[in-house]
Amino acid sequence: MNLIPKEYRLRIKYKEYRKRSIMVSLFLSLLLIGVVIYYQYSILDYQRSVITLNTKLESLSQEMAKAEFLKDQKRDIDRKKSIISKLSNRVSYLQILEDLNLLVPENTFLEQFVINRDQSLEIIARTTNDHKAINILNRLEKYPYFKNLKMNFTDSQVNNLIFGIKGSVGL
Repeated sequence: MNLIPKEYRLRIKYKEYRKRSIMVSLFLSLLLIGVVIYYQYSILDYQRSVITLNTKLESLSQEMAKAEFLKDQKRDIDRKKSIISKLSNRVSYLQILEDLNLLVPENTFLEQFVINRDQSLEIIARTTNDHKAINILNRLEKYPYFKNLKMNFTDSQVNNLIFGIKGSVGL
């Protein structure tokens, strides 16, 4: 049997629940504050990492811009180099044709002068005697652009000798 009046018992019970609920509320509040502080610290840490990554990205973007600029310059230089190479090849062929005027003796005529894509050389010429044919072969062999020259054929006709020379061009 309980001798404490019912009204008083309810007050005591209410006070106990109140203390418990305050303690539970305090515990939950502290737990919530801890979670908030943890997330706040995590957010600050992520912000620091984002700032660090942004600075690295800026420096790398500058490096990438430099690399892109250098690639553009390289492409431009390669393009100019190929143009110069094409022009120098044309100049070399022009130089060969001009030098042939000095290499071919009088009364010798070039009937055919062909430089193929594989840099092989074919010459068909007409002269008055064997001595001039051998002379022109010797002169052409001394010329720095012609390599591996050989007399391909000779054909004697009335007052003329037609001969062929084969070799290669070394540009």
